[in-house]
Amino acid sequence: MKDYLDLKTVLDDAENDVQFGGSMVTGGAVVGLQIRGEVFHIMPTVDFSQTVSTFEAETKTDAGTVKESADGTISYLVFGVSFGWVSGKELKKLKTMDTKLDRIEKKLDAK
Repeated sequence: MKDYLDLKTVLDDAENDVQFGGSMVTGGAVVGLQIRGEVFHIMPTVDFSQTVSTFEAETKTDAGTVKESADGTISYLVFGVSFGWVSGKELKKLKTMDTKLDRIEKKLDAK
């Protein structure tokens, strides 16, 4: 997983004459273990992500232009659980197909 975000002001603040902008990059990974039954599964997951950001502001004053910047890193650790299931129709069709294939295999073995 990787995201990039670039922020800039759309309109200047006419009263204070402030320019603001910044960029953020996020990267991470998710790991999960799927536990399955015949018609149901559950998957606990662990997600680790890290965001590196740089923000800059520029203010014009009577004394001149003042530039400020801030850099930061934010780390996330997220635990999650997903659930899923197969409806009865699909499972019934799979079992029927399996039974038919078993019968064909028995006929071929008998010859």
